[in-house]
Amino acid sequence: MPLTNQPYLPLYVKDWLTNNKLKVCSAGSHGLLINIMCVMHKEENYGTVLLKQKFKQSSSEVKNFALMFAKLLPFDLLEIEKYLNELMEDDVLKIDNDLLKCERMIKDAELSEKRAISGSIGGKKTQQKDIKFAKANTKAKSEANSEYEYVNENEIVNENKDEDKTVNKNKKGEKSKSLHSQLKEIYFDWHRKEIELEPLYDGSDAPALNVIIDNLKKNIKTVGQGESIDKIVVDSWKFILNNYKNWDKKGRDYCQKQTRVRQIRTNLTNILINLKHEKGHYTADGKEINKEFFRELFKESN
Repeated sequence: MPLTNQPYLPLYVKDWLTNNKLKVCSAGSHGLLINIMCVMHKEENYGTVLLKQKFKQSSSEVKNFALMFAKLLPFDLLEIEKYLNELMEDDVLKIDNDLLKCERMIKDAELSEKRAISGSIGGKKTQQKDIKFAKANTKAKSEANSEYEYVNENEIVNENKDEDKTVNKNKKGEKSKSLHSQLKEIYFDWHRKEIELEPLYDGSDAPALNVIIDNLKKNIKTVGQGESIDKIVVDSWKFILNNYKNWDKKGRDYCQKQTRVRQIRTNLTNILINLKHEKGHYTADGKEINKEFFRELFKESN
């Protein structure tokens, strides 16, 4: 950020107290200088003040500046002229073609600009390194977890585009949606219908959905003949969402208020426990089923 835009004036205390040129100036000169520096701090050309045309009333540049500062600062004209002459004589301030300058402030502004440019370049390089690292890290995770259908970084950033690439093939050799995509689509439809709002789904929800898939696979007890584990996971997910009002024990609604995928992942164990012990469950088609179905599906002991 340019020094002009800062709400404070950079004042180096040691430099102020040990400046030999300033040491020989009077207390009044010190007071005038700090006020002039505040004016210079707000100027477009940092560290300078341009003499306005209407104050060019004499051949003395110092007097003309004194006339202008008398309108801006809490000093009278004679005091400003006296102390400004003193600051000029001791080379603390300089006048160059109607421009009053403080060399130290000008150097500070130049240094600040160089640092800003260097920081911008360094930030871009760091960002590029982070992107390369993220891509490499994503590839390594994908290879290490090849037995699971985890989405990679690109699926999180641009899910609609890349989920089409993550496909399975059915018995006829036709492409079908990935398990992750199916559960996501089911969730979106359910949320719009049940919650009556567009679901909030970002990069933190995609991996959470994978954790849910993995958890359901581990908890499913039996797979019928000719039935795939993926199909049971899909039916189980529909079952859980359709029984949304039974996520909590009677009289409570904590889990029912946590409808983001990442929140469902966190509450999944409690949701499954509460569903096991509730009556009046419903299948994906809305048909009521009994508890035996759920016991058989999710390892519940009698």
